[in-house]
Amino acid sequence: MRHLTEDQLARLRTALESERSELSDRMFEPVGELSAYDNHPGDLGSETFERGKDVALTERARYKREAIDRALEGMNNGTYGRCDVCGRPIPFERLLAVPYADRCADHAEAAFVSARRPAEEDRMRSRDDFAWQTVEHWGNASGPATGPDGEDGGTSSDDDADGFVEPIESFVATDFYGRNVRIVRNRQYREYLEAGEGERLLEPDPTPEEADRPS
Repeated sequence: MRHLTEDQLARLRTALESERSELSDRMFEPVGELSAYDNHPGDLGSETFERGKDVALTERARYKREAIDRALEGMNNGTYGRCDVCGRPIPFERLLAVPYADRCADHAEAAFVSARRPAEEDRMRSRDDFAWQTVEHWGNASGPATGPDGEDGGTSSDDDADGFVEPIESFVATDFYGRNVRIVRNRQYREYLEAGEGERLLEPDPTPEEADRPS
């Protein structure tokens, strides 16, 4: 003997068919463009995420539609509305909330929530005590940044090559018209000679003995 009236069955059948139609439409919706040409890497990452999400939702919709199909088949053969475990009638209120339910509340499968966490979380530990040291290593307002190997990642004001590109430009001077070339014996000039670069016509600064020696 059925525990559900004809009106209740008709109402539940309408709900099942309506939900099945919505699921079928959702499963065949396009999940985005297939070509990766002319896509920015950031857009491609978003597209990949959306594609994966759509695949997961499609699988969930397929599983739900199979449950609806079983419920509709049960309506046709007279087994709908009874618990698959104990065989007792499932209350109409429960079926109204979940029309494709195949178990009573006592035997319903509990929602599984995994206690496992991503493996990388074991490696991610808070280091707040050293946060400033880590940030300061890459530079602050009072000094240049240094790289992981200790090399200076920036340039100090003493080493700035303002106004010239090649070192020789820092000590070769001319007049306003580009004539009367002369050498300015500054620090860059001495470093240039010590490095053995440039023309051998450049002469180092005379020693005190050479400067006092009469010409």
